[in-house]
Amino acid sequence: YGASIVDPRTGEILKGKVTLGSLRVRQDYLIAQGLVGNFQTDTSNVEDMLGMSIDRLKQLSAHEIGHTLGLPHNYVASIHNRASVMDYPHMLVELKNGKVDLSNAYDKKIGDYDKWSIIWGYQDFPKGTDEKKALNTIVDQMYGKGLYFLTDQDARPEGSAHPQTHLWDNGANATAELKRVSEIRKVTLSNFDERKLRTGTPMSSLEEVFVPMYMFHRFQVEATAKVVGGVNYKFTVKGDKDLTTTPVNGLEQREALETLLQTLQPDFLKVPESVLKLTPPRAFGYDANPRETFKRRTGLVFDPLGPPEASAGLTLRMLLNPERLSRLVIQSSFHPSLLSLEETLDKLIGATWKSNASRAGYEGEIARLVDKMMLEKLIELSNNKEVTPQVRAVIMLKLRDLNFWLQNRGISDAKQKAHNLFAMHQIEMAKNRPSDVTTTPTMTPPDGQPIESGYDWLAPACDWELPTFSKGH
Repeated sequence: YGASIVDPRTGEILKGKVTLGSLRVRQDYLIAQGLVGNFQTDTSNVEDMLGMSIDRLKQLSAHEIGHTLGLPHNYVASIHNRASVMDYPHMLVELKNGKVDLSNAYDKKIGDYDKWSIIWGYQDFPKGTDEKKALNTIVDQMYGKGLYFLTDQDARPEGSAHPQTHLWDNGANATAELKRVSEIRKVTLSNFDERKLRTGTPMSSLEEVFVPMYMFHRFQVEATAKVVGGVNYKFTVKGDKDLTTTPVNGLEQREALETLLQTLQPDFLKVPESVLKLTPPRAFGYDANPRETFKRRTGLVFDPLGPPEASAGLTLRMLLNPERLSRLVIQSSFHPSLLSLEETLDKLIGATWKSNASRAGYEGEIARLVDKMMLEKLIELSNNKEVTPQVRAVIMLKLRDLNFWLQNRGISDAKQKAHNLFAMHQIEMAKNRPSDVTTTPTMTPPDGQPIESGYDWLAPACDWELPTFSKGH
């Protein structure tokens, strides 16, 4: 946490106090352990893991000191090569010659945005200077470098719309980064085995290392979902040159949707066989921490469908956010070339129900799980009073179409027949007696953000202002 003691009469910061806890270091070390851990000996790759964790602590220290100096979060800074320590950084993991490399995981300096912000907040001007004009000149110069400011209100809500303003992300393009992160995840999971644990550690503890690897894409899913129905905007004042607020173009929205749909596929969601074989029930004295392990419906034993449910549930929750769906309806009414709700649902149903029917075995169970989750999410939305009426109307139409498609399917496989029968029953119930529809609560992923409240500052917003801050920009 970074907090300030402020003179209530003037807004002057009198004292700053930074508090650093151990949870960040533990979680970064766990992530590094999953990425490069190879305990063939007790010292294999330990320096890389420790180094990444310490680099994160350095970055975090600078971030919290920034708060004591009056700086709020800037979540759009990551699009400009990590331009601010006031963003929330995801470790920048790279693949070099097919191997995971952590040498550039965290930046080791403050960014350009931080320098401009301190100049603007603390600059002393010669006597007689028009201070407001001078401060606005500093802002214009910063804008000229392509540096802008968007903060918590723009990044934290799941339905937020800016396509470049996210927590725990990297890069200027959220969709491209999701593709890149997914490839790193694929490589990491394919190499995941007992070498991730020190000798003498209970094998059940493998799950704690596995969780952040399996969910390595989670924050980039949240970022990419914001491109769908997204809106480009900046904080502006009258007199600024660029006052335009525009929707994200249709090509970018469709690419984001297609990339998100890949995270719902069984081959993406399945847990590697090596992990299933190596993860026994919890050892005595090593109870599962709900913040660090997957929920399960299988009692003591590891649930192979728990991680797929958590991951697919995240994608569906972000993609089918009520505010996002309402924007899709409204945006496409103004701009027919943009992604519409009808097209979004057609592609979603096509990527799940209509492509999953022939799958068998473990992948078949994952496919049926995702189908049901998606269906139940649509049924819930069809009765959601927070969306526009047209969102409900379109969803009802797509549910009717899906029901018709299911009725005309000739299925011999007993598992798929039961699956389809269940779906038709749910759709009929939703049409005739929606209040009687019973849905299964989706198991959520373990906590991803290493801070429980989601905020790392204590002072109210008004305490961020310094006595030299202008009332202009």
